[in-house]
Amino acid sequence: MNEEIIISGRNIPGIDPSLHIWHWPISLYLFLGGLSAGILFFAAYYTIRGKSEEMPTAVKWATFLVPFALVIGLAALIYDLKNPLYSWQLYTTIRWESPMSWGAWTLMAITPLSILWAASYMRELFPNWDWRLNILKKLETLVIKYRVGIAWVMIVLAVILGIYTGILLSAFNARPLWNNAILGPLFLTSGLSTGAAAIMWMSKNHEEQ
Repeated sequence: MNEEIIISGRNIPGIDPSLHIWHWPISLYLFLGGLSAGILFFAAYYTIRGKSEEMPTAVKWATFLVPFALVIGLAALIYDLKNPLYSWQLYTTIRWESPMSWGAWTLMAITPLSILWAASYMRELFPNWDWRLNILKKLETLVIKYRVGIAWVMIVLAVILGIYTGILLSAFNARPLWNNAILGPLFLTSGLSTGAAAIMWMSKNHEEQ
């Protein structure tokens, strides 16, 4: 009878003695999500402070990485799901108490926003670039006009993107070291440092570095 207790309580596959939380797709997303959050945070921060020209890599060039990073990260998340075709169900409701719901909706908002942000600098950075459709030209003009306002929205979303994964993991009671309020700020700090490192690596401006 003791053996039955041990088997049912202490030898559950995937739980005890080893606990498999994720495989490589989740690790990839955590890195790319943090990188994106960090880059967008600094792009928005320097835009709000009026230092776009002094920090061209942070505000303009580095942001071109973000849409690709977010799309790859989202693809990795969906790939990791047992039933990927059901991923749309996350967007049928908003659960304010759920970190996963916060993350899903934040990704839904920040991904197109990052595309608009990078696209608004296309003609400035690539003078020969031409938006062939008038609607795209009008959209670009609109984004440029309200760029500071968009930066305020983007900096909030970047913080949520950087912090929600840590809060999500901190709710996992089976790992005592994870079940800690510091995990959210830790993930945010990690994302900001990753974004800063990417900007420094890309920049050729000593002052910006």
